[in-house]
Amino acid sequence: MVVAVRNNQIAIKISLIILLMALVIKGSAQTAVNLHKMILVPANAIQLDSLLNLINKQAGVKFSINTRKFPAGKYIRIKANKQTIGGLLQEIKANTGVYYAILGDHIILLDNPPPAKRKATNVVNTTHTVLAPHLPAAPSVSQKQPVPPNKNSSIKHIPPDTNPHISNQRPPAGNATTPLPAVTAADAGANKNFSSDTIKTTVPIPASKDSVKAQSPVGKKPAATINQVASRASSPTKERSIAGNMLIKAGLGADDVFYFNPTIQAGIKYVYALASFSSNFKISGFRYGLGGAIELNDQWNLQLQLTTGNLSSTFDTAGQKWEFKTQLHRAACIAEARIGNRISVQFGPVFNLMKLTFYQAGIKMAPGLPDYQIDKKFNLIKPIYTLSDNFSMNRAQSTKMWIGFQLGLFVDLNFLKQE
Repeated sequence: MVVAVRNNQIAIKISLIILLMALVIKGSAQTAVNLHKMILVPANAIQLDSLLNLINKQAGVKFSINTRKFPAGKYIRIKANKQTIGGLLQEIKANTGVYYAILGDHIILLDNPPPAKRKATNVVNTTHTVLAPHLPAAPSVSQKQPVPPNKNSSIKHIPPDTNPHISNQRPPAGNATTPLPAVTAADAGANKNFSSDTIKTTVPIPASKDSVKAQSPVGKKPAATINQVASRASSPTKERSIAGNMLIKAGLGADDVFYFNPTIQAGIKYVYALASFSSNFKISGFRYGLGGAIELNDQWNLQLQLTTGNLSSTFDTAGQKWEFKTQLHRAACIAEARIGNRISVQFGPVFNLMKLTFYQAGIKMAPGLPDYQIDKKFNLIKPIYTLSDNFSMNRAQSTKMWIGFQLGLFVDLNFLKQE
């Protein structure tokens, strides 16, 4: 009866140990990163920080990255909208050249490949000694006579000052021989004649104070140290990063009053200058101004453009030279959509404010003609409609306001930017 109770107690303890081990294994498995986990990315181009946040939300993976080396706003091109975490890490590497290392439930993004794992080699040092075969009987130890070396023996006598390890074992009773100096495991390995007396050590034995200390394997540098080194970017790298964030675009557009508008935009991501040559093939002029952009998502942004420019046209009648000069100020609310790696479309409404002034022989003067005759004599800008027009034949100056529309196709010319 007592034996049965003890057996039941042992069985319960074994079951508890197995259950505890299963819980530990399960908990550790949950913390590991599953690179085969599928992630859905609802865009073909997405910023690096948005992509990492998306993986974190769908898979619970945490990331560590040096944002000085890899800008968080860098766009990542996605070939397939549904990929594994491993596939997305390869997409990130193809776009930025970044490497990664896995630590528990963290993925650390590095600018250099992680060091290869080295096999730890334990240098076994032992104070175990191997007794050499005993020589024939010699005088008693009490006589303290030196033992002459045996010339036929393959074991060389080692002076005490070169090998202090001397066995304290005594020979069996009846054999009054003097033991030779002990041979260490390292010395035994050097002599190939010892086969049965050589000790094969399979587990590391702690070294004593008299033995040589084992060399510790070279440990891998922690990820924090690697990130600190990566953050110390050289000045050429910083210059390339700044150049990669520059905005340089060229495009061709049209609007309700000008049908040919070659345009250049240059600056940084959020503020830029623009210049264009506007023409309706009858009257032309140079325009310039400033623009600003706000990102809505990975493919759309909203821009505000403010421009100004001068236009003029002349007419000779009865030996008198007439000229009108125009200042055209415009404010455009533009939406930009990316349709390729470097191609985008810009479109939106434009508010126009035109100030018109007439001159005769260089002197400001009222034209003295109604607007329909002015349109025949001069190449005026003719909007489809106007919100306000105070033109008068008896006034030298007038102002028109209207809202138009513009459309343009642009190409990104910043080839230093990584795709």
